[in-house]
This record gives sequence, structure tokens and C-alpha cells, in this order.
Amino acid sequence: MDLSKVVLPTFILEPRSFLDKLSDSFYHADIISEAVVQDDPFNRMKLIVKWYLSGFYKKPKGLKKPFNPILGETFRCFWQHGNGSRTYYIAEQVSHHPPVSAFFISNRHDGFSLSCSILAKSKFYGNSTSAILEGIAQLTLLPRGENYSLSMPYAHCKGILMGTLSMELGGKVTIECENTGYKTELEFKLKPFLGGVEYTNLVTGKLKLGKQTLATINGHWDQGISIKDSRTGEETLLFAANEMRPKRLKRYTVQLDAQSPNESERLWTHVIAAIRRDDQVGATEEKTALEEAQRTATKERKATCTDWIPALFQQDLVTGQVSCVKIFSTMVLIAVFSQPVAL
Repeated sequence: MDLSKVVLPTFILEPRSFLDKLSDSFYHADIISEAVVQDDPFNRMKLIVKWYLSGFYKKPKGLKKPFNPILGETFRCFWQHGNGSRTYYIAEQVSHHPPVSAFFISNRHDGFSLSCSILAKSKFYGNSTSAILEGIAQLTLLPRGENYSLSMPYAHCKGILMGTLSMELGGKVTIECENTGYKTELEFKLKPFLGGVEYTNLVTGKLKLGKQTLATINGHWDQGISIKDSRTGEETLLFAANEMRPKRLKRYTVQLDAQSPNESERLWTHVIAAIRRDDQVGATEEKTALEEAQRTATKERKATCTDWIPALFQQDLVTGQVSCVKIFSTMVLIAVFSQPVAL
């Protein structure tokens, strides 16, 4: 069954919105900055793959699910780079049924941007469930005029009713640049039924130019991943989670009292506070109130034949993709707030 319409108990919820959760992929955005200045397209692709893999190891303790965003909910933040530049992130829930989240990333100083719209689906199988994110991210290296298309793995949770509760990533994904012809194919492998610890969180892949395999990739996405040059036989460490943790960029958000009512932290503030003080009854009541208000607003729009119009994004009717509009004024708003809150 599809879990997107199921009201989940608050004790399994991570105290933040899915729009916030999506930003976890950009704590190492400075790796993209490195890729921009690389003259060799092979090395640019290697760094893009390294950044891509760095977006998975950061996760909460235990098995937690973020809040399903309310229609029209927004979230914004930025990361401060060592060179003084900033990578800005803004997201909006542009549809509720089906649940679609759109987000946009920009660092004009270092020369890259990324846009994506994601349709989130969940499937329940009995003792396991899968969270599927449908959508293709478009990363642009602005000075190079290069566009990279990136797909995403699915999250698979096992042991819901019996056994050990665990989360894995699964599926085949691609990172492709049509401008250069380089393409990386990655496969996130689920642990087999009789597999040991060494089979947990495996990822393998190939970096290719056309049909030629230039390098192979192998390792664990939560530990370390190596890359082996097929031409020279040289194998090097591409990514190591223990080395990446202390190098995370510092993330900043707008102060709570300066946020608009529909921004994630302010919108969910009472639910978040209740979860953090282990008040499951209070969290459920606050969460129910938000969901009931959303249902009421939906009924009113239906009664008046009014369509919901996103504030920051618009859909390309040809490609079906959602693009960001009105973004410049939004980025200025982030920049003018003094003393942003460090997370």
C-alpha cells in the first residue's frame, strides 16, 4: 500500500520537515566548487561523484521519518564556505497529493546551481517499507556550461514487525553529463538474507566515457569508497565518512522569529518542541491540528474551484519539471538577516 496518505505516529518521526531533510546532501557543497575549477572533465566527474556520495552518510540515530511537508511550506538555509562564498538552499512543497517537493541550490560566486522536484512515494510490504524518490536533479557548472543529470536511490527499511530494525539504500542511479559524454553508473545493494556485515551498505559503479569504462567504484556508502583507474590500475580512496564528518560546512538558518508562518521550523515549532520533550500526546495533537487545517484549506479551494499556485516555483508544461522563480529576492532575504542561527 502507499503510505503517503497514512497518518504516522509521532514516536517514529524525526523532529524536522522533509524539506529540511533534503538539504543533507549539501553539507559538502565545497566539493562541487572544486569540480568547477578542474580543467579535466574526468576529474570533474570524479568530484561530482564524491560529492554525490557524501550526501548519504549523515543520518539521525535510530530509524526516523521526517514530517510530510504542508502544501506551501518553505525552508531556506545556507552553508558558509571557507573561501567566503555561500551555497544557498530554498525549498517549497508545491503539491500535496501527489506529494511533490521542489528545491533550488545556488552558489554564484563558485559557479554552480542545482534544481530538482521530487515525488515522494512509500510502499509497505509487511516487515519492510521502501521510500522512493522520483525525480532527476539538474546540476549546472556555470562557467563550464555543463549540465549533470542525477537520479536517486530508494531507502529500504527492514525489521518493522520482527527482527532488527535497519535502513539501507538500494537501486541503480546515474550521474550523466551530455556536454562531455561522461557518465557514472552506481548501484546501491541491499544486504542479502544470509549476508554478513561486510555486505551492508555496499555501493559499486563504473565511470564511463561513451561505452568505455575508465574507472570502477567500490565500497560502503557509510564508511569508505575507493575508485580504481581502469587504464593505469591505480586505486585511490574517493570518499571516507570518518574523514568527511569534521569537514562539514556550517549550516545557517533564519532566526525563528524572523521566519514567515509557512516556513518549516516555525510551522512545526510546537510539534518539534513536543517530540523533543518526549510528549507524544502533545506532539500528536499539534500535528493533527496542522493536518486538519490543511484538509480544511483543500476543501475550501475545491468549493471555490481555486487552484493552488506555488510561491517560488513553476512547472514547465513541456518537460514536467519544476523550476524556481522569484529566487533573487528570496536569496537577498536570507542574506540581510543578521546573526543567523548555526545548526
